Amino acid sequence: MPNYLALSGVIGANISQTGFSLNTSHACVSTEKNRHLDAITGRHTLLLPHVPPSVYYLHLSTIRNLQTHQVDYTSAFPQADLDVPLYMRVPQGWFVNGNGKFQQHTDPKYNDNNHYLRLKKNLYGCKQTMRNWFRLLSEGLRKLGFSQSKTDSCLFLRHDCIIIVYVDDCLFFSQNTSTIDQVIASLSASFKLNDEGDVSAFSGVQISKDIINKSIRFTQPGLIDQILRDVGLTTYSKGKDMPCDSILHPDPTGPEHTESWNYRSVIGKLNYLANNT
Repeated sequence: MPNYLALSGVIGANISQTGFSLNTSHACVSTEKNRHLDAITGRHTLLLPHVPPSVYYLHLSTIRNLQTHQVDYTSAFPQADLDVPLYMRVPQGWFVNGNGKFQQHTDPKYNDNNHYLRLKKNLYGCKQTMRNWFRLLSEGLRKLGFSQSKTDSCLFLRHDCIIIVYVDDCLFFSQNTSTIDQVIASLSASFKLNDEGDVSAFSGVQISKDIINKSIRFTQPGLIDQILRDVGLTTYSKGKDMPCDSILHPDPTGPEHTESWNYRSVIGKLNYLANNT
């Protein structure tokens, strides 16, 4: 059942003295339950359509009053070493002089075709950059006692903490803030990172929690406003509940197209908004 999220003991589970009893696993409870924070206490397993781990655990943190934290790794990719020798062309406007020194040319369009640069660190744009960075981060988390989920490689579990990785961002979940602070302090000894505090926004999504009603709300006002600006819609624009009541056909005798916005860009943003909120 790879397209489902297996939840066990979510509705009626309690928090035990040793850890969470809201043990969940992606796809298979039997093989992953020992990687979670406590033994499964629920008697029934509920299958739900697959949702992103970040959304699921954020919602779960609201239900169970878990502490949350977010960390952003500063210039993440260059923190990792290269796995193979890698060379790049000399950037335009630069050259290697007779003394072997890297120097800026007086002509900004000059191309040095006689030399290449060997990279010392991961560089944004390389094909293996993401893999090298994730390998480094995974090794660092394993050294701190975290186990990587077999069914979701971006999910890391320890008896007192859960971490979700999204490129160079990490979400932390725990019963208490001190545990999260200790993990972040340990990570900061090996990585350059920025502690962004409690989770209020993630990957462009605004997050608001209602602890009393045990609910959480995800919105993307920034992306929505950007789409409206792209197509020139304002509060003074005229709109209709149903813009089109029939199929639109080419209008060769109509006025010339004068819109300046990029159709593909706007459609791409609308698709992202529809599928990631």
